[in-house]
Amino acid sequence: MKGKGIDKFALLYGKAPLIIFAVLICSVSFILGYYVGKSVERPGEVIAEKSSSLSEKKTEIAGIKDKEEAMPEKSPIPSERVDKEKETLPGSKQSRAKKQIVAKKTETLNEKPFPIQSKEINYYSIQVGAFSKRSDAERLKKRLSSKGYTVFINSSKGGKILYRVRVGRFIKRADAEKVALKLTINEKLKTFIVKVADKQ
Repeated sequence: MKGKGIDKFALLYGKAPLIIFAVLICSVSFILGYYVGKSVERPGEVIAEKSSSLSEKKTEIAGIKDKEEAMPEKSPIPSERVDKEKETLPGSKQSRAKKQIVAKKTETLNEKPFPIQSKEINYYSIQVGAFSKRSDAERLKKRLSSKGYTVFINSSKGGKILYRVRVGRFIKRADAEKVALKLTINEKLKTFIVKVADKQ
């Protein structure tokens, strides 16, 4: 029995240094990984920074375009300005600074602008009829237009073509409801209010 106890004791001490060494290696690699990972930027942060800088560039480019459109056509250069430009020597610091400014402006103007997204405009309209024949829709349009209403016809894009007759474009629903009530009473038409989203 003594032999078995000694063998277990010897095996334990033989493996103990290996176990301690493995634990030390794991802990050191964990600590190194933690500090290295802490100093490296995360991909989500980089993407967020890039997208914010892109949106800033979009607004800058849009601002430049708006300024260019708002500016009147260039008038001839006054003679005083021409004289001042003649005074600056080609090799002087002022002329180099002017060249750098002009180069920066042309670089920003030569960049391709981002496509401007179309805006959706929401408004309310009163639908007074839907017809399978365009002639019927035109007849109702003519009748209501003669009484001073702003009338337009939309065709549906589904399977069966319907020509919808609508009256007015209202920003507030309450305004549309007032006119719809007037149409129901005076013209004896069934009306309902539709919210329309137009792209510009």
